[in-house]
Amino acid sequence: MEAHVLQMWEEVVGVLWQIIKDRENVVVNVSGTACLLENFPTDLLKKLQQYRSYSIGILRTDRGYMIRLVKTPPKRVQNTLVK
Repeated sequence: MEAHVLQMWEEVVGVLWQIIKDRENVVVNVSGTACLLENFPTDLLKKLQQYRSYSIGILRTDRGYMIRLVKTPPKRVQNTLVK
């Protein structure tokens, strides 16, 4: 799968499925779309890893990357039988 290079002022939004680190770059799979994040900072990578399975936005700016949480993952609901 070929990754799309996130350009300046471009944002990818969706569910974060996968994170792959390769030297200074990171490839993320967001809702089935592979995006290459060039020169992605290590401190943000740690934050990003906490958001796996969350709906997020990753924005590339002239000052680096910004991450926003769009929606938390749904809570699991147990089926219960009420008599």
